[in-house]
Amino acid sequence: MEMFHLKKGETPITFYLLQILKSNRRSLNEIASGQTINLVSNDANRLQDAVWSMLFFMFAPIEILSSGILLWFLIGWQALVGAGFFLIVIIYISVLSKKAGRLRENAASVTDRRLEILNEVITGIRSIKIHAWEWNFRDLIRDLRM
Repeated sequence: MEMFHLKKGETPITFYLLQILKSNRRSLNEIASGQTINLVSNDANRLQDAVWSMLFFMFAPIEILSSGILLWFLIGWQALVGAGFFLIVIIYISVLSKKAGRLRENAASVTDRRLEILNEVITGIRSIKIHAWEWNFRDLIRDLRM
């Protein structure tokens, strides 16, 4: 399998588009276009933000340690109360982030399903019209949106 790397100045959206252009026709037919659009629109910016977050996480231990030492010398043992509260808040935020991530995954899967059905309707609109299935597909799409 070929390894993919972002070059300097390339955004994740450009990376995805270049990979799509390099793909052969057979592999593109296996991937639903709705999934590709959903991936690019939802995940590319999150990947770009993740790079910046990694930089912040690299320097976080140094900042926390130096802040703790500075607070210990300036305030004394009372700094431990603030550090304990800070630790509780971090745990609370991490639990909420995991729950929000699960909700986001569920929302993305529902969006993928809806895009697949809409793609089928758009590609097969002629046969839908010939067989008078408009109302059936309208109800199906309405149920997916709710």
